[in-house]
Amino acid sequence: MFSNTPRGARSTAVLYSIMETATANGLNAPKYLEWLLDTLAVADTLDEAFLDQLTPWSEAIPDFCRMESKSGETNKHQCSTENGAPVSFGGT
Repeated sequence: MFSNTPRGARSTAVLYSIMETATANGLNAPKYLEWLLDTLAVADTLDEAFLDQLTPWSEAIPDFCRMESKSGETNKHQCSTENGAPVSFGGT
């Protein structure tokens, strides 16, 4: 995908980062993104504690956003770095 402007390129990079971070944390990225955007549309985005619950590594993410394992169970695995920090791709 190509962008015509620097802002478009940055927006695309942010979207890809969210999708890859969601996938790395055991989420179905399209379902997570849909849930995230629906939630943000009606959320108090100044509430940092609430926003922390929206991160892909949060235990508060609904089960329907998680990938199912081959056995049909919901994947609640969280990816983490060697020091235990959640996996995140990209930056701000």
